[in-house]
Amino acid sequence: MTDAAAPAGEVKVDPPATPPVPATPPAVDPKPPEPVPAPAAPAAAGDLPKPQEPAPAVAPKPDTAVAPTPAEPDKPAEPEVKPAWPSDWREVMAAGDAKELKRLQAFGSPEDINRSYRELEKKLSSGAYRKPHPGEEAKPEELAAWRKQEGIPETADKYEIKLADGLVVGEQDKPLVNKFVERLHGKNASPEVVNEALNVYYELTQEGFNRRVESNRTAKEATVAELMKEWGPDEYKNNTNIVTGLLDTMPQPASKALTEAYGPDGVPLMSNPNVIRSLFMWARQVNPLAGLNLPGGPTQIQDMESRLATIKSMMGNDQSEYWSKDKGPILQKEYHDLLAAQLEIKKRAA
Repeated sequence: MTDAAAPAGEVKVDPPATPPVPATPPAVDPKPPEPVPAPAAPAAAGDLPKPQEPAPAVAPKPDTAVAPTPAEPDKPAEPEVKPAWPSDWREVMAAGDAKELKRLQAFGSPEDINRSYRELEKKLSSGAYRKPHPGEEAKPEELAAWRKQEGIPETADKYEIKLADGLVVGEQDKPLVNKFVERLHGKNASPEVVNEALNVYYELTQEGFNRRVESNRTAKEATVAELMKEWGPDEYKNNTNIVTGLLDTMPQPASKALTEAYGPDGVPLMSNPNVIRSLFMWARQVNPLAGLNLPGGPTQIQDMESRLATIKSMMGNDQSEYWSKDKGPILQKEYHDLLAAQLEIKKRAA
């Protein structure tokens, strides 16, 4: 389309139209728009001047404005979590009982009640809670049930005796131990108490025995020291042999009872120096010639007379052993003992 008619012989060509720029640019496209081609020229008669090439289309500058962030899609609403137990679970469990409701206030949830119950079960199974003794007037079945709970046997002979160090009750101890256990069973003693009591009993018995042995040893040593000082070593041996000879003349039960007896002070009689002296004097009265170093047999009296004569002859010689420093005291005592024996024999014969 032209505004006026072209002069003769000249064809007026309209310049190519420029694409309009939109007022509001579209969304930014990273790829620029393609140029719009120019309209084709009409066919010209004769030699027509070459039409001027259109200026290249200028691509619109991309909009530098930041594109708005697309809105996130709405999240679906989370489902409402309902409590495992209704808020009035305490009231429901109490069932109108005010006391029960007050007790339930101490628990935060039914789970807490279950945990408390489980703990109670553990304590009950472990024996932490036991029924008390049913009392002196309890029925036999009540007492039997309580004893079973405590592990107490039905009868005293059902206790399992376990002594320390593998010891066992000796046959001679059984009557005493049985009586002891029966008394403990009457007091509802547990097996642990019975065994502990028996162990203490045997421990104390052994301690008492050890003390007695030590006391006997001390008493015997003191008696030996006293009599050796009084009689001298040689006479002590001779005189104690006389006592032993006297005991050998006794019936065996009597001799055993005497040698194993204890005095009121807890000291064995044979460890008492006064008892040894008395037995020695008794032996000399029974046999005046005992311990005089004379040959045994029916000639003892003749041997006594002969020995007296020998010592008497030594007395008349001041150079004899009778007057020596070493053997003199021994011979002098022997002579005295022989005279005492001779006198005793004459008294019995009178």
